[in-house]
Amino acid sequence: EKSLEEMRTAQNLDPQARATNIGLAQLLNVARRPDESVPFSRRVLELNPKDETAKLRLADSFEQLGNFAEAEKSVREILQEQENNMDAVAALSRILAKKNEKTKSLELLKKIAESKQAESFNYEMALVYIVFGENERAVGLLKKSAESGGFIKLFLKNDYNLDPLRQNAEFVKLHN
Repeated sequence: EKSLEEMRTAQNLDPQARATNIGLAQLLNVARRPDESVPFSRRVLELNPKDETAKLRLADSFEQLGNFAEAEKSVREILQEQENNMDAVAALSRILAKKNEKTKSLELLKKIAESKQAESFNYEMALVYIVFGENERAVGLLKKSAESGGFIKLFLKNDYNLDPLRQNAEFVKLHN
């Protein structure tokens, strides 16, 4: 909440600033408040309709809200411009998994796994395997992701996509 408060203060000082709007969108998604996140992503897109990060944050919000059609639309807009944008490929794979389009989702996972950036996408691939109920595989990928450090601990504690793992002993060890 303190981070949100500070980010809102910064956003009030410059309501058009891309960084603060994107930051607020991300924080609100992590805080499981996607309905509040949408306007901040849209504000960035009003100023720059091609902003990939804003489209991804918007897709995250719609995905959390269960509006998979809008989430998919936002991600596909990125892929029309850059078909090998692995952030968008990973998001689309997860969205398709949640839409029960397993074959298409797995094709995208394969594309990620075969890319030069595969090691950077262990977390995102784990999220897809969770949807498929392959929790042990997901935990293995999350362990690899945690070894790389960064903000992973924050996401392990807060990402709603990880809720099915909250009782898994190996997962619990990762974020404690």
